[in-house]
Amino acid sequence: MKITKLRIYGFGKFIDQTILIDEKLQIIVGPNESGKTTIARFIHDLLFGFPTRKSALNRYVPKESSRYGGELYFSNSENNYLLIRTSGKRGGDFSLKNLTTEEELDADDFQRLIDPINETIFYQVFDLSDDKLNQAFQMSQSELANRIRVIGAVGSGDWAELIGEYDEEAARLYKVRGRKQPIVVKLHELNQFEDQIAHKKRDFTAYQNLLLKKRNLNSENQQNQQQIDKLTQELEKFRNLASSWPAYERLHQISKKIASQNLRERIDEDAWQKFGVMKGQISQLESTTHQLYQKQKEFNEKHPQSELMVIQQQNKVIWNQLVSQLPEMTQITSEISDLKKNAQSLQEEQSSFERDVKTAIPFDEATNEEVVELLNQQEQLVKNRPVEKSRLRQSEKKQTNTIFYLLGILVTAGSLLLFHGGFKFVGTVVGILLLIAGYLSTQKSNLQLSKSPDDLIQVQNRLTKIAEEFQLSDFPQSQWFIVQSKLESLMENQRKLDNLSQKIKSNESLLDDYANSWKRLLPAHEENKAAVGNLFELKQLLDNLQQESQSMMDENNRTQLLAQQKSDTNEQIVIVQSKMQKFLEEHHRATASQFEADYQKQEVVAKDQATQSILKSELSDSVIEKLEQYTDLAAITDNISQIKGNMSQLAETNQTIIQQLADVNSQINIMMGDTKLEELLQKQASLQSEINELVFSWLTAVLSSKLITLVLDLAVSDRQPEILKLTNNYFKILTENRYNEVKFIDDQLTLIRKDSRSFNIIELSKGTAQQLYLAISFAFAVVISKQANLPLLIDDAFVNFDDVRKDTAIQLLNKLSQNIQVIYFTTNFSFSSELISNQIMTLKRQ
Repeated sequence: MKITKLRIYGFGKFIDQTILIDEKLQIIVGPNESGKTTIARFIHDLLFGFPTRKSALNRYVPKESSRYGGELYFSNSENNYLLIRTSGKRGGDFSLKNLTTEEELDADDFQRLIDPINETIFYQVFDLSDDKLNQAFQMSQSELANRIRVIGAVGSGDWAELIGEYDEEAARLYKVRGRKQPIVVKLHELNQFEDQIAHKKRDFTAYQNLLLKKRNLNSENQQNQQQIDKLTQELEKFRNLASSWPAYERLHQISKKIASQNLRERIDEDAWQKFGVMKGQISQLESTTHQLYQKQKEFNEKHPQSELMVIQQQNKVIWNQLVSQLPEMTQITSEISDLKKNAQSLQEEQSSFERDVKTAIPFDEATNEEVVELLNQQEQLVKNRPVEKSRLRQSEKKQTNTIFYLLGILVTAGSLLLFHGGFKFVGTVVGILLLIAGYLSTQKSNLQLSKSPDDLIQVQNRLTKIAEEFQLSDFPQSQWFIVQSKLESLMENQRKLDNLSQKIKSNESLLDDYANSWKRLLPAHEENKAAVGNLFELKQLLDNLQQESQSMMDENNRTQLLAQQKSDTNEQIVIVQSKMQKFLEEHHRATASQFEADYQKQEVVAKDQATQSILKSELSDSVIEKLEQYTDLAAITDNISQIKGNMSQLAETNQTIIQQLADVNSQINIMMGDTKLEELLQKQASLQSEINELVFSWLTAVLSSKLITLVLDLAVSDRQPEILKLTNNYFKILTENRYNEVKFIDDQLTLIRKDSRSFNIIELSKGTAQQLYLAISFAFAVVISKQANLPLLIDDAFVNFDDVRKDTAIQLLNKLSQNIQVIYFTTNFSFSSELISNQIMTLKRQ
């Protein structure tokens, strides 16, 4: 059980408080009256119920009107529970819920959870305070031995006190060399009476005979009693043998098992560690090899070659040729697009020209020259048709011609007369040129004036005939040459269109051949068909394939790297395996499994030998020798039954003898007539009766003490070896290894110091005695916690320890908390132990 949280409704001074508890070690620090004992008592009362009003224990009913009780959260066997106890009858109203399964439980279920722990055992084992340590120091050697013997038994404190009371009562009644004890005094008086009675009886022969018979009966009774005592001793021995038989049987089995083991050469720890290192290296390297194999396998599964990559690898030469032609084909596609655009533009221009020229026919060269001449003549004739205008123009021309003549004559004459050399020559030439210009102008004017209107008609008729012949009737003469120019452009455009069409067909043929080459390579998928028909999509397909190829190349590089790593790892495995084989040969083992099996067998044998040693220490050689005489436990129990039967027969015989003694005593009393003797006999009988009652009381006390001791020894015998072992460990820690061993010698608690000196309990200091009691209490708590694990509550048990002892005690608590939850209440906590902050809770005085 691990307490995780307390919620207090109302308990003592705490009202509506929540306290979180660490599952291993919780230290609660606070001054006096801060509520430490109240919290400890709250845990106790919620577990086992509130005390009634008639109880001697204090009740922590809150003074305010708050509810009395609270909640206790705890975990047990991987389940979380909530325990609620509030005021009510018979220890309060109780409820329990399994928070893990949401199951409602009752008080019987809770008792099964903590069984066999009850309130008494919890107080004796799990509730430790400074008062208990002080009580332990004040006990005598035998009292402390008894208390230690019965720690952990049900009602151990009560049993120890009862043993002490019986021992005190026995000592009060009788001591071997005592003088004042009641039995001693009465026996002395009885001796005096017997002397007086003997004096009175000397004269009575019959009395003597009766007395002889009485002696014989008493002797026979005594012999029977001795036989009973002897049988009792034998019975005790056989019972001890019976109780030792399980250990002896286990010792016999282990010894037989050890003897049957055929161990090889011993493997030391250094060799085992080297083997473990090499085995770990091989395992790690094999794991690495497997991981590399898995990575390579996963890659091959995740990155198979696509169908296109397979085709590319199979047709690498043709594929590379086609890929190298792709830029050229792209350029051709661009040219085709440009050519088609040009053709479209020329076609549009042709349509425009055809609309402009209609059905006109282009001139041949002669007709073109003729039309030029005719149009010039017609223009000239049209210009000469008005007379006044013509004359005026002729007058002006004549004046102009006269000016040319005059300038020519003047320039020529002036040059000849005024200049010399080059200037003379230049001036003469200029003058002659002016004279020629005047002559030519005069001739032209005369020619124009000589033409008649008939010439204009002839020219116009010829132009009309030409218009009909070349289908130019719909066009004015001023546009004939424009139309001819457009006709020439039309013919030129047609030639261009023919050339463009030829180029387009040629380029498209190249593209078709290129596409057909791809079609023969690529699978007949829709996406491939689309790619072959579109160079852009084909380029994207090839780019994607190139990326895939590059990715595959990278992954192949990684695969090669994995393969190399795998090869290197295999080489390392071979090296380590070689070392392992050499190591095994050095230790005379064939395989690693054989080496490991031999070591495990060696460990098992070592463990069995340790168990064998413990069992031999528990069983003396004499006990083992006696047990070897029997084949099984049934033989011993048969002897026990036989002894019990003999004892029963002797008891019946003694009963008969006692009856006969009563008859003899009665006859003696009748025969004696002396009144004084009768009075003496009455006093003797009365005194014997008193002595018998006192002896009975003494025997009752002695036998009760021994019986309780025997029963308690049997009750804790199965725990003693483990308890003593833990006590030794804890006592070493608390005393910083000053003491090596704690054990019982002749029913006395003995401590062995590290210098091998022995001490009994009364020779220890108070602090060491408290440390011993603390170690034993902790050992019992840990052993019992294996049956029912309840938290260990410690209320300032270290208050009288110095700082060093406190620190070692806290270190021990920290160690104990690995197996059992520890809640430690103290007024001051300043130890050097390293604890996390949430393990320490501080209370303030309220």
